[in-house]
Amino acid sequence: MHTYHLRCRLLAPLPIARVFEVFENPYHLAKITPPWLSFRVISRDKVVVRPGAEIEYRIRWLGIPLYWKTRITGYQPPFSFTGVQERGPYPLWRHSHTFQPTPEGAVVGDHVEYAPPSARSAAWRINW
Repeated sequence: MHTYHLRCRLLAPLPIARVFEVFENPYHLAKITPPWLSFRVISRDKVVVRPGAEIEYRIRWLGIPLYWKTRITGYQPPFSFTGVQERGPYPLWRHSHTFQPTPEGAVVGDHVEYAPPSARSAAWRINW
């Protein structure tokens, strides 16, 4: 399985605690996800991010609903948290967020390690 890495950084001109609070809230993802993906958190209970927390989502890709479950595997407020896909479209998806205080605000780092689905991948199977 070939893996890829996506890395980006941005400066948020706010205190690190406030920036961390915004990013750790999974319900904010719907606000930054393109509307055509119809992103929704569908977890039965209200999600509180902490080690072991599970978050269930649904998106629509080309009109097809895709379900996704993430488990939080690392949580060190206000400096980092990591989630891994437990169920979803990718054979591998590990997403880490880091936060560094600076005089100008907080530098937010994103690192996604992933393996794209293939035609033979179980990730593309639809259970009816």
